[in-house]
Amino acid sequence: MIYVRIELWPRGRKEHARLLQELTIVNDTTGSREDGNYDVRVSHATTFKGQGFADPVLPLAEETWRRGRVLGWPRGRSPAELVGHAILAVCPWVGKAGAAKVPGGG
Repeated sequence: MIYVRIELWPRGRKEHARLLQELTIVNDTTGSREDGNYDVRVSHATTFKGQGFADPVLPLAEETWRRGRVLGWPRGRSPAELVGHAILAVCPWVGKAGAAKVPGGG
């Protein structure tokens, strides 16, 4: 599992870090030696309450903001690229050139 914790560090100070959101990328074991298939989950934004997934390995449905899948990912590629594709899987509007508005964001 790849676990990404998104934090706000006020004035760059780690000791004052506030959890914003969490993202998990879990291999679903249906891929091959060369390519993997992954389940992606993103927690609800915490609004600075510091409560993301109670258990990132098995997040509850009510803790999950969005879900997605990354299929056929070449295992030799960079983990950072996988994280980027995972974000696109749960927030597809991010990858659209010239996208100025977030759906539902007004």
